[in-house]
Amino acid sequence: MMKRQVIDSLPFAIDFLPEGKMKPSSIFNFLKEETIYFSDPSGIELLQSMPTLFGNNNQHGIYGAGDCDCFTIAALASLIAKGYESGTGIFLVGRSKYCPVHIYASIYGVPFDLTNNKLGQERNYPYKQYLKFKI
Repeated sequence: MMKRQVIDSLPFAIDFLPEGKMKPSSIFNFLKEETIYFSDPSGIELLQSMPTLFGNNNQHGIYGAGDCDCFTIAALASLIAKGYESGTGIFLVGRSKYCPVHIYASIYGVPFDLTNNKLGQERNYPYKQYLKFKI
């Protein structure tokens, strides 16, 4: 479903981001200013598209409120909208291969994790898997 949410978010990302060419670091900083971390409701796994994340119908009732998978959708759609599709990927991390607990986008292998403060930052987990992302 994440791929579907990214595809559905592309038109919104094109309109939402500032016009013109942007470096990945500028996209990260822009999105970081627009997002706020909120855990999913207990027992529910939400995958919010960008229109939902930044719209009036956000599950949390707060503009830009979501968790790591919502931010991954926004990051991937934004990077692709600005011409970086060939460099996009996803990191799944956790305690083991069978217990991933966090997901975030990457650009050319650099962590693009909006739950952290800076582009390139990541938490240390024993398990880490990289997946190339293509629409």
